[in-house]
Amino acid sequence: MGRPRKRPGETPTQERILEAGERLFAERGYHGTSLASIADAVGIRVPSLLYHFGSKEGLLSALVRRFYDELGEAVDATLDRDALPLVRVASAVADIAKVEARHPGLLAVVVAQFVAGEGLEPALMEEVVVPLFDRIEAFVREALDPPVSASAPVRDVILMIVLLRVSRSEAAGPGATTARFRQALLDEEDQTAALTVRLLDLLQRWP
Repeated sequence: MGRPRKRPGETPTQERILEAGERLFAERGYHGTSLASIADAVGIRVPSLLYHFGSKEGLLSALVRRFYDELGEAVDATLDRDALPLVRVASAVADIAKVEARHPGLLAVVVAQFVAGEGLEPALMEEVVVPLFDRIEAFVREALDPPVSASAPVRDVILMIVLLRVSRSEAAGPGATTARFRQALLDEEDQTAALTVRLLDLLQRWP
């Protein structure tokens, strides 16, 4: 017996699995989310979920790829705009924040699993994360005027900005601890874009 056909206007099963998995990973954390809970949220059985993604790790990897594809598209579109380089980089940071807002909590889950070295394919960092960093670093080094010194720590600055974005994102799982962290250490207003401009200005003055 073949798989049931999708009804006109119905969201494909694979997309529904991705949406449910992302929501539950963000709410409960990676380890706190079972395949059964995701399947139940979609209204399917676990074997059907495994047919599409193979494992919980495969589902998380698919979510990471989709998330970074969306980030990459947003960054490319902004950096290719006709505007001053500093304005484009600051706008890219703002656009990244918009992508994060469409996927609340996912970035915190992804970072936690990358740091733990669990739940994600070892090559995934090189496949999806590094190219995005490469694109931004190349733009900063090539587009700013005056040009950035070869010794300037562009990659470090990019990482600082990303970590600030991560700290502002929703926690993986119940966010009380992270919420207290943000309340204690971060301004209520998101100053990431303004900070980006200041850091880039500092890079241009690097000896």
